[in-house]
This record gives sequence, structure tokens and C-alpha cells, in this order.
Amino acid sequence: MRKQFRFGFVVLGIALLTSMFMPCARAGEGPILFVFPARYTLVKLGFDLASIRDSYLVSFEKGKIPESPILHVWNKTANDWMRTDLDTYAAGRLFAVAPTRAFIIGNESDVPGVLPTATAFCPDVKSIPSMSMAIILNTLHESLKFKKGEWSWLAERHQLQITDLNEERRRFGRYGKPGGESPHSVTPAPSAPSEGESVKMVPLDTPSVQVPLPTPSPAPGPAPAADANVPPIDIPAMDK
Repeated sequence: MRKQFRFGFVVLGIALLTSMFMPCARAGEGPILFVFPARYTLVKLGFDLASIRDSYLVSFEKGKIPESPILHVWNKTANDWMRTDLDTYAAGRLFAVAPTRAFIIGNESDVPGVLPTATAFCPDVKSIPSMSMAIILNTLHESLKFKKGEWSWLAERHQLQITDLNEERRRFGRYGKPGGESPHSVTPAPSAPSEGESVKMVPLDTPSVQVPLPTPSPAPGPAPAADANVPPIDIPAMDK
């Protein structure tokens, strides 16, 4: 009886140790795969998303041959980008825990035509054919349901303004403002929405500045609270 108990304890211990090195997802969910062009703003967004969701990051560039894009996957253990090929990516062998959802971000002209097909190993693949940060985040919110603090943090990080779609309904009821032409018009909101409310991101009047990829540096830590002083994140350069 004692030997059986000890054996069971050892097996349980191994299982717990193994789980420490696997991405920890929410109940009923697996890791999310974000695939995006190797551009500063989108790489920065990828790291930000990975700090608030269990994620894999893959960047792509068009190669000399359209059927052979240049792919890099973020290696959390090595804290660096790792070059990979399309066949290895398409087989899903890059990921210790298979992602359950994938988002391929970028205009149709930027995304290699073979990439959506190569991502078919993931059961739920969604394309976001845009380079607009507001459109990208609004589309992601439809699936990821960002929380209040996450909205505020992402808006500050990417120079976006939050608009509350429910403000007028709360003030004037379901039919909107008396005498108004549209009961569903969108009005500006305070700095952050309440939990469960419909919101959207809109660009600020001042355009963002494109900055070249800096030299490699450590990956970002967990996303801070909405009211914390958020430091900038340095994005590592990608070696081809």
C-alpha cells in the first residue's frame, strides 16, 4: 500500500512540473496564435497581447518566392525570435500546446497567400485584413472580450481613444436622446468603460510615428494595471 501511494505521488509531481512549462490558458480555452507582419507597431502589439493572454507570436515577411514566406516564432525560453520554415509551421510542431484560435493580421496585399492555408492546423482561424490599430483591436475584442483595465492599457500603449457605445443609451434609454436623428449614435466616453460594456477604439488626432526596430532586449512582463505608470517596451530585432 505504501509503495502504491508513493508511486502515485511521484506521477502527480511530474504532471505538475510539466504543466509549469506549458502555456496556462483560461478554463476551456487554449493558447491563442497571433500572426502578423514583421513591423514595429504590430510586433509591439503582439507582445502586449501576449502579456494579457496566453499566446504564441509568429511574424512573417514575404520571401523571394511567394510560396516561401520568411517566418519567425517568438521563443519564450530563449527570449528571442527563432527562424522557422513553412512546413514546420503548417505541421503545428512549433507549439508545445496546440493553439485553439489564430488571428492572421495584415492587409491582403501583405499576407502571403499560403499563410491562411498553412494555419489550418488551428481549428479556429480568423483573418483581420487591416493595418489600422483601431480596427485590429476592435476586431480582436469581438473574440477576446478585453476587460476595462486591458482597454485602458492598450489605448495608452497604442495612442488610441476609447469611445463608449452605451453612454447615450444609459442616459436616455433604449430609444436614444429625444429629438435625435439616430438612437444609436456614438458619443465620446470617459477614459475607460465599465465591465461588460460595448466600446471601440478610434485613432487619436496625432498620428503615431514609425520607428525602426531597436536592438534586442528582454521580453515584456505582465501587463500592469490600468492606472499604473506603463513603461515603453523595446521590441527585439529579427534576424533573417
